Amino acid sequence: MPELVSNGPRIPVHLMNEVDTGVVVVFFCGAGISTGDGSELPSFAELVDHVYEANRMGKDEDEVEREALHLDEPDPGLRKPQLDKALGLLERPERLGCCSASKSDPSESKHINALEH
Repeated sequence: MPELVSNGPRIPVHLMNEVDTGVVVVFFCGAGISTGDGSELPSFAELVDHVYEANRMGKDEDEVEREALHLDEPDPGLRKPQLDKALGLLERPERLGCCSASKSDPSESKHINALEH
């Protein structure tokens, strides 16, 4: 079976022939396709770690983030982090550092109010 890329997934010849003749072929691939041999892409957990490191902004993880990342489990092999939740927590106003609006600027406080509620 041919491969589209070196060390990539093997594709049945009849499907490659269909593609070559102009037939539209849709490949549905599972989440693990990007982590096969030869892949240089990080796992989702590694990606979340990288995002947290890049966006730390001098802050340690707060209690909610520690819970989502399951950081209180001393054995990393036993951690079961909620990675989607952990990424979403980085968007909170207090994490973004946008909650220090001056009360004298009404337009800024409207934005802060919208973010907090």
